[in-house]
Formats: sequence, structure tokens, C-alpha cells
Amino acid sequence: MDTTQLLAHLNSLQGGIAQLTLDGEQVQVTWANAAFYRLLELTSGNDLLSCVLPDERTAIRQALNTQCEQGSHCELTLRHLNKDGSISHLYCSASFVGFTKPEKTQALFSCLLLDISAHVYHSQQLQWERERYMIISALSDELLFEYRYADDSLHVLGKPYLSYPSERLLRRFSRLLARSKMCFKDDLPRVLNLIHGAYGAHAARFTSPKFRLQVTKGIYRWHQAIYALRRDEQAQPILIGKLVDVHDATLKISELTRRSLADGLTCLYNQRAATEKAQQQLQTQPDCAWALLLFDLDHFKAINDSLGHAQGNEVLRHFAFALQKEFYHEAAVMGRMGGDEFMVLMPVDKQEASTKAKLSQYYANLQAKLLPHQVSVGVALTCNCGHSYTQLFNAADAALYYSKHHGRNQLTFYTP
Repeated sequence: MDTTQLLAHLNSLQGGIAQLTLDGEQVQVTWANAAFYRLLELTSGNDLLSCVLPDERTAIRQALNTQCEQGSHCELTLRHLNKDGSISHLYCSASFVGFTKPEKTQALFSCLLLDISAHVYHSQQLQWERERYMIISALSDELLFEYRYADDSLHVLGKPYLSYPSERLLRRFSRLLARSKMCFKDDLPRVLNLIHGAYGAHAARFTSPKFRLQVTKGIYRWHQAIYALRRDEQAQPILIGKLVDVHDATLKISELTRRSLADGLTCLYNQRAATEKAQQQLQTQPDCAWALLLFDLDHFKAINDSLGHAQGNEVLRHFAFALQKEFYHEAAVMGRMGGDEFMVLMPVDKQEASTKAKLSQYYANLQAKLLPHQVSVGVALTCNCGHSYTQLFNAADAALYYSKHHGRNQLTFYTP
């Protein structure tokens, strides 16, 4: 390749190539290809420092002087003021070649110049987006996160609550989560499923079930994650989303739900809730033996008429408390069916004789707590009536009718 062909090839390059000389305070362009002049909007031989913003000229001279002393290579980012008033960002890679004069007053450099304005612009945009999300997150009860499957790392960004600072990278996150108290232990499988269940899924957006996270030592609050599965530039899967504090809303909903299910006077289930819960227990545990008991306070109308409704309400509250003490079981369903009528569905022994003996003892203990008031009871067992709630209820109601019309103050077992 002759000189003419070499120059033509160099001038066809998109990047700038030049030879620079450092002579005192000036950095002169001694030779450059067409791209170099185009990037700096020069014609020929001008002082390089006149093309960059004034506040960067000292840094350029110092970097070149350091090269002269150490014989090293330097990389700089320059800002060039264009003729139209815009600013270009230029990457400059310069290497010290040697001195052109024996007295070492003029240094020679080879230089590569690239326009990185687009890269700088996109970096600034990304930085701004990052800062914007930090501000948004800091002003809300949300925490932004990015989970990378490849290295099991969680990058948290936002408001410094939970156990995190405002920005933190948590490595080996799954193992950390399992070993720490960051997540409430009963909710840990739910959170791990949140992470691993999304991998390979096709949904564009996920909303997780609620789970509890530790905000301060020993204090947990309900949270929910909203997230999406994406892939990075290397096609690696990433979960990107936000963590929302839903504690207050969850408690409010729970309280409203509790109120809608509870009897306002006794705090037992109301009739609708008791019926639904009892049906659910019977359907989901068909192999268990159950007893359904219906209670009716004897002569309750006389209590209201003689002592007043306030005293009558107090009797009902006392009865509900005694009922819970004597017939408590973690799987039991207790409800006020209306007025002075109550219901209990509870698991019992499969041996009918032992079940009747235990329930009779519970009834005797209840009667002792209620004195001077009395109660009649009807009982139906699944061993005799099956697991249909309707059949059990009707059988217990028939047994209660027998108790009320055969002297009251007694417990009657339904007999088919």
C-alpha cells in the first residue's frame, strides 16, 4: 500500500487519528485524518486546546505532561463546543511517542479520537432514570428491587426501611433469606416461590401473595411485591419490581372481614359465617368425626322482661364466654344463630360412647358456670347423621326440640 492509498484509508475511518505536539502551554495538531478535523470542526494545524471547553484545558495539559514524565498512556474525555452551540463528548486515547528536539522541549503524541456523545447521553439518561426512581421510591412506601437469577443477587433501591439502607446489593439472597429473620418464618416458602415461580413463566406482570418482612428487630409488617420477568443484554433472566407496604390496609381489611363475620354482641361467628365455616369443615375433613350442638337458653324472654335487655345482653355475653371455655377446640366452629340460640361444631372421638360421655361432662361444667340460668341442648353426631351440614343441623334441632319440650335444662342426643 503506497502513501496515497494509506492516507485515503485513514481519511475513510470514522474515528480521528492524529499526531500532537506539546510545546509549553500549547497542544498543536501536526497531522490528522479527515475524521479528526471533522470531530473538532477544525481545518488544519490549530491549537487543540482552543477546541475544548476552558475548564478542561488545564487537565489535558497535566495529563500530557504526566505522560512525558512517565512514558505512560492516558485516556481522557473531552467536551467540545460545536459551532452551533451544542456540546460533543469526545473520547481521547493518547500515547507518548518521544521528543522531537534534543532539548526535550517538544513532545510528540499519537492520538485516537472518538465521538461518544450518544453513549454519554444514554448514560446520563440512565442515571437520571435511576435518580428519579430513587426519589419516587423515597417519597412513597415502596422499595424498588432487581433480582438476578444468574448470581442470586438482589439490588434494593429506595426508602431506607426494612433492614436495608437506601441502596444495597444483597448477594446469595435466597440463602440469606432462608437463614436470617428478614422474612417471617411462616411466609418464607411464599417469598421463595415468588422468586423461583416466576422463572420461565410467560405472564407479563405478577402480583405476589402478601408476606411479612421485618422492619425493625422483632417487628414485622405485611408487604406485597409487584414485578415482571425480563432479560438483560446477555439474555439472563431478571426480576424487576417494587415492594409495597400493605400492612395498614391488610389490617383494616382483616378487621372489616372479622366484623362482617362476627356477632356484634358475643364476638362469636354470626349465623351466616358459622354456617359457612361449619360446611367448610365438614367438606374438607370427611374422615373426621364431628358433633353439632345447638344451645337454647331456658326462659330467656323472662330475663329480658324482668331484668331488662341490658341484663339480658350481659347473660348472652357470659354464656358465649363459658361456651368457649368448655367446648374449645382449635378446629371448632362456634356461632350465635340468633336471639338466645348458639351452635358449636367440634371434632370428637369416633367411639360414640366416649363422645357422648365427654359431651355430657362438658355440658355439666357449662351448666355449673351458668347458674342460676339454665340451657337446653340438642346434639347430632356424624356417625349417625353423615357429613351433610343440613342433615346434622336438622337432627340437632330435633334433639333440641325434645330437650325444650321434655323439661328443659337437659342435653339430648339425636337418635335415628
